[in-house]
Amino acid sequence: MDSDYEETTTMCDTNWVFLVEHCEEGMDSTIMNAVVDGEPVPVYFYAQAFGATAGPKLHGQSADTAIDYNSYLYRTPTPREFRMLCNLALLHQAKGIFPYNLCSYVSRPALMDSAYNWMANFLLDRHLIPFDAPYEEWVYTGRWPEHDTYDYSYVRPDAIPPWMDGFNPLYEIDNPPAWIQGNQKNWERWYEWLFEPYGILYSEIGGIMAGVKGIAPEMHDLWWCGATYRDQATITLDAASQPLHFVPPRIKVFEDSAQTGCWLFYVDRFCRSDSTPYEIGFDPDSLPAYADCSNRLLDHSRRFVMDGTWDAQTGLYTFPDTLDAGESRLVELFDPEEGLPADIRITEGDVRTIRPQRGDTVSAMATTAGNSIDILATFYNMGTEGTGGVEVMVYDSTESAQIGDTDTLRFAGLPYRPADSCRQTDSRRASFTWQTDSTDIGTHLITVSAVALPGEPNTADNSVDLTFLVRPRDYATSVRGDAWDMTEADSNPPDWRTSDIDTVYGDWDTSQATGWTDSVSGMFEGAVEYDSSNDRYRAGVALAVPDSAGAYIDTDLYHMLSIGIVGMNGDLGDESCTVWVRWKDSHGSWHGWAETTLEAGNGADGWEVLGPVDLDNVTGLGWGGDIASDLELRFHHDGFGPSPPVDPDDTLIRIGWVKLEETVQ
Repeated sequence: MDSDYEETTTMCDTNWVFLVEHCEEGMDSTIMNAVVDGEPVPVYFYAQAFGATAGPKLHGQSADTAIDYNSYLYRTPTPREFRMLCNLALLHQAKGIFPYNLCSYVSRPALMDSAYNWMANFLLDRHLIPFDAPYEEWVYTGRWPEHDTYDYSYVRPDAIPPWMDGFNPLYEIDNPPAWIQGNQKNWERWYEWLFEPYGILYSEIGGIMAGVKGIAPEMHDLWWCGATYRDQATITLDAASQPLHFVPPRIKVFEDSAQTGCWLFYVDRFCRSDSTPYEIGFDPDSLPAYADCSNRLLDHSRRFVMDGTWDAQTGLYTFPDTLDAGESRLVELFDPEEGLPADIRITEGDVRTIRPQRGDTVSAMATTAGNSIDILATFYNMGTEGTGGVEVMVYDSTESAQIGDTDTLRFAGLPYRPADSCRQTDSRRASFTWQTDSTDIGTHLITVSAVALPGEPNTADNSVDLTFLVRPRDYATSVRGDAWDMTEADSNPPDWRTSDIDTVYGDWDTSQATGWTDSVSGMFEGAVEYDSSNDRYRAGVALAVPDSAGAYIDTDLYHMLSIGIVGMNGDLGDESCTVWVRWKDSHGSWHGWAETTLEAGNGADGWEVLGPVDLDNVTGLGWGGDIASDLELRFHHDGFGPSPPVDPDDTLIRIGWVKLEETVQ
């Protein structure tokens, strides 16, 4: 968003309207001209999900690093604006919608010395990490590039739209924490505040796209009516109620390719407020002869019948509706005297999973092997006629197997008489139990479906495909009951702060000032001193394993080792250390040390997820065939040979987590 012509800017001002309408004109010029042999060609729309938020282009040329807003090229949309863009694309007949883009990047990586360079923040940062992820997950990744000449750090969100005070009435940014120079935990609080707004769009985009995916398939064969009819419906807000910077909504009349009926699609473009009351109206004489005009509309968005009124004096049908910012609605004109045949519908947003062991807790489409989950599917009848004996099921295409039992549902039909019976769905829910185990680890394509009814108008939406992930079990989480995530101990912490590590040994710096630091929450922090007599860096940790035979590590089940780690030593090259492993069996005998292929990066931006490495294949480790009462990791780097530095640096070791997982059986 360019504000060269305004000293200040706010959502829905004249600049905003100009840009949105320019975007809509661009949609029309593309979509309306996409015709081959007289037939429309489907066009996809890539909705903006990025903004210019870092780099010299924004920081300006002054020494005080004030934000140069007049050079601002692109602005990150709010979630409501993003929803509006998607819905406007549907209104302008787009047949595919994709967010642009996922991964942030520097606009001109070959011109890092340019004062006009900038960095675009997208849904995720440069390393595909959510902006509002915990500090320990990104602090050592190099979220922005360091550069000697220009500053590529992210701009404070309270200094730029859409987060700055006064721009978006629906969002209020928190006050930043006080900056305490040299206080590293304060840095953590500061950056959590700074990046929380940057992560909002990614946090909400799933729900927005679910709404798009819920209605877009219903519009795949809908197109604007001819020029005589397409603008013959209205959507208005009472003039006396219009707020500051009000932007009128859009509405279009659609028809199917066979011209058997008419639909209305409308979008709220006023992004400064939710729950705006509108009135939708149309004159039946101004619509095509095949339009079934009445005081009832089938609401495809909310899946019920809307009631309206007929005014004999004006000759208009009118319907009240309330829309949130950026929201849309698809409604179908129909004749209540003829009614609507039963028509089953299910979309991705109608399916969720719960863990019965934990109560009615909504979860993502993922679980851990060994869990029993219930797949809850809500089916809707979009007809006013009822039906019985509708068989529904869940099928796992990956395993070519049915999940749970087939269920049978009965529908009464959408109520539409009298008027006060309207606005109620005709829905039924089915539940399917899936007891997962190690054989299910991996990604599954599952299909939730209903058997087609005789004479059903649209069977394409009787089923929905979903991706479901079954994760492997992690020993520490599943058996120990506490992941090795290096969380600080609440009481009586050891010197190294976390109880996820039982003991340490080797050449650790044991001082609190330079050795066992605590600059980042949820991270083990230690410093390995140089052993000049052996010309090496070497130190180890013993991971916490309960002192109970029933909680020891089953080495046949758990054998995939991975670790989130970085090392920092200015005297070393790209590699800071190699990970070695040893373990103690049920007889008290040690196996190892054995060198793995896990090599930690070096540098403040060298964070890596190492592994997983299969311990069964580590030479000299002898993993498997027993239980392990102890598991130790050692971090090793050979020294400098005959010419070491005068005063070699310590190697700072930072561990975010360790996992020991199973694999598919």
